[in-house]
Amino acid sequence: MRRPPSPKVAIYKVRDRRKSRPTSNPFVLDWRVDGRSRTRAFPTRLAAEQFRSELYASLVAHERFDPATGLPVSWHRPDVASFYEWCREWLAGEWATWSPRTRIAAVEALAYVVPVAVHRAAPALSGKDAKALRSYLGEVLPPAPKGRPVDAFGDPYQPERVERFETFLDRWSPRLDELDRRLLADAESRLAVRADGRPRGSSFSRYVKIARQCLERAVELDLLAANPWPPRSRGHANRKAVRKAAGRGSGPLVDVETLPSVVEFTRLVDSMVSHQPASLQYRVMCETMFYGGLRPSEVVDLRLEDCRFPAEPDGFGEIRVRRAFVGLEEPGDPKTGERRVQIPPVLAASLAGHAERSGIVEGFLFRTRSGSRPTGSNWDRILHRACAKSGLRPLRPYDLRHACATNWLNAGVSQGDCAARLGHSVETLHRFYVGVLSGDVVANNARIAAFLAASAERPPPRLVVVNGSGPAPGPGSGPRPRRPRRAG
Repeated sequence: MRRPPSPKVAIYKVRDRRKSRPTSNPFVLDWRVDGRSRTRAFPTRLAAEQFRSELYASLVAHERFDPATGLPVSWHRPDVASFYEWCREWLAGEWATWSPRTRIAAVEALAYVVPVAVHRAAPALSGKDAKALRSYLGEVLPPAPKGRPVDAFGDPYQPERVERFETFLDRWSPRLDELDRRLLADAESRLAVRADGRPRGSSFSRYVKIARQCLERAVELDLLAANPWPPRSRGHANRKAVRKAAGRGSGPLVDVETLPSVVEFTRLVDSMVSHQPASLQYRVMCETMFYGGLRPSEVVDLRLEDCRFPAEPDGFGEIRVRRAFVGLEEPGDPKTGERRVQIPPVLAASLAGHAERSGIVEGFLFRTRSGSRPTGSNWDRILHRACAKSGLRPLRPYDLRHACATNWLNAGVSQGDCAARLGHSVETLHRFYVGVLSGDVVANNARIAAFLAASAERPPPRLVVVNGSGPAPGPGSGPRPRRPRRAG
């Protein structure tokens, strides 16, 4: 079969239109394929010249150009998805098997990874635009609307698209076969630093782990020959091993010096009350964490039916922790499963008084006037304002849970019971709390002082000198007697 003639191709020089037309892509490359003009704009001259060189290299190599697209035929590979498209496809495939918390973590990680894993010639986004793009990806990456399950028998979910974000991702998100270690290493370097220049911290490792899992699935489906994400450097591995050896690799230890005492907490919650009716609700929420050890996600989903109040004023009540807010407006289980927590009389009276004052006979205990959950930002703001009024260091709501655990251990509660009330293992209790309690230091100092005092009063052992050559041999010392020889 005779090969069709190759179309005529003409490539022109890069034009600079910064003076005539102010735009974000001022450098323009024009070329013609089979009499049809083509134009593409770039933000920098270097990017335009690089694209021109690639076109010219294909022309010199006698590659065939496609008149419909104006590009070499070898460039046209529509069956290869971009990294952004593959992330959506991967999430859709794994969504049904994940718990709500895993879904949130995966969407958050890819919303950070996709904007940085772009072509090197991609224009830099401002802090405001980068934040808006991450928020947009958090809406379009999931395969279902927020708070709704995936409809396996209906049409695929098509979220509302924003043109400028989709144009940016279509233009600069590389195809899977274009991902290489150099590009992903640059993305990892940008991912490790926040917008203000501070290191991202533990969330960085989580983002990288999820991105590697996403690409590993592409390898399993033969979309990639190998996972292009670069391995961690040897220096990072050594630093991580040192931190683990020092006891800091598995999580931050609780600094008990920053936690409020019972007297300080009483002053703190008294200063939270204002003319706003919601201030009384936030006070009871803080008391639930300080006296009951619940997580913030468990507090905001606490129901009146889960609380058992004592018949006597000085008796202990009970909270059955059965649910937690996990995001995406989906009901979720507590992080480590259901548990029962005994609550002291002060918390039982506070919860009963809040239910009576709010007219709650059943359902959720803590809700806003619109019926929604209290937000973490409002809780943080009210707590910080109360800390400033009471003269305490700024606290997070989760610090009240740490204070509760510290109080239980200082009170002599067994480690097994304390871990069960908090809803985690004894190993986690040891990692975060045991060894950093102020009471342990005082008690251990007293034990050491008592041992040294008893050792000083005890007389030294007497040594008996035999023939001036040293101490007398003790029992069992000296040469061993010989066994008699057997006759015959």
